[in-house]
Amino acid sequence: MASGLAEPRRLILERNASGSVAAHAKLPDVDAVFAANDAHAIGFMSGLRKAGLLRDGPASAQPVAVIGLGDLEMGQLISPTLSTISVHGDAIGRTAATLTLERGGERRIDLGFELVLRDSG
Repeated sequence: MASGLAEPRRLILERNASGSVAAHAKLPDVDAVFAANDAHAIGFMSGLRKAGLLRDGPASAQPVAVIGLGDLEMGQLISPTLSTISVHGDAIGRTAATLTLERGGERRIDLGFELVLRDSG
């Protein structure tokens, strides 16, 4: 790339904490992980901790940033706290119900999301 930034790489892992150890073995220079959901991110962080790649403290102290999806309360209770993408499930549900009842054909609606930065990334 002309900008000097490395291309993002995708690695599909098992759904367990040992996936983070496998990821580090396959991509030793990995510096950030976006997990499919908060539960997977928390499991990934557990494996990173066992491998000595996760520290207590702020995001700047983390050798590998981890971000989940879903903003589970559990992510606020672990250390380091989990950075996540918050989607508005209640709004998604209400909108889906309304659109189903209206049956107006194909529509695309953007209900947004929020990046919640905490200590994991």
